[in-house]
Amino acid sequence: MAIGLGGVRAPDGVFGGLAHTEQAEAARHTACLHWGVNQESKAVAEKCGHHGGVFHNLARRSSESLGSPWAFVLALGVVLAWAASGPFFHFSDTWQLVINTSTTVITFLMVFLIQNTQNRESLGLRLKLDELIRAVDSARNEFIDVEDLDDEDLAALRLEFARIRNRHRASGAPDRESTGGASGRKPTE
Repeated sequence: MAIGLGGVRAPDGVFGGLAHTEQAEAARHTACLHWGVNQESKAVAEKCGHHGGVFHNLARRSSESLGSPWAFVLALGVVLAWAASGPFFHFSDTWQLVINTSTTVITFLMVFLIQNTQNRESLGLRLKLDELIRAVDSARNEFIDVEDLDDEDLAALRLEFARIRNRHRASGAPDRESTGGASGRKPTE
């Protein structure tokens, strides 16, 4: 048995070789349900049977285009055109209501797009970290899915690592940064 996505136990080769047995399919389905439907990685999404839905594709394309400099220039142009039209509309309440309503609706919709993008990026990062933890022999596998722990457990882990860091400093051992990280090689300059 190997640890699959999110620490879900799966038969060896399920996620690498995509074995097509009932047991492999059940393990893959369990892992996919565990992680939900918005996997960032296309390979993981295909293994889970998800190819992106309408909202996923809309959110991805929107975040790419609305995060561009051209989107900012367009928004700035709209605001400047609105401000320039003020004298024509005698700075009326309706003129002010147009910009207030427009920006409120756009902001409301953007919250969902931004949250979706953040969720996908966070999930992708979590999957990568889980894979690194699983692959490194000296890493503790119980750290897979550590983000799902409650606040008290996270605080306990934070204290554990503070104690380890303090013991390390008290021993006089050099920090990993000064020795070139875990490999012991100094970085080239």
